[in-house]
Amino acid sequence: MTFIDEVFQPFKDFCHETNKMTHIISDKKVSINGMEHTVTAVDGLDRIDINNKLHYLNVEMDKLKAQQSKLVAMRDMIDYECERREQADNCDNLFEQMFGE
Repeated sequence: MTFIDEVFQPFKDFCHETNKMTHIISDKKVSINGMEHTVTAVDGLDRIDINNKLHYLNVEMDKLKAQQSKLVAMRDMIDYECERREQADNCDNLFEQMFGE
């Protein structure tokens, strides 16, 4: 095992244990301020592409959290209404038990 392999082995182990998939690291040509530059990319995505995707995912997660909160509130409203109706039925039954029909 070479020195480079020894240095990167923990990283390789971490990647394989957590992701169980391989990624392709390559160079990508991008235009920055009208000039062509070569940047590092993983599976064709450079740092800006990855950050944009992460931002989009965060926005979508916020939308899902809002929907989740709304649905939880609606479920809680149903639970509250059922409890209220059950208590009202119990009160009616208690009245009938005490005073007859």
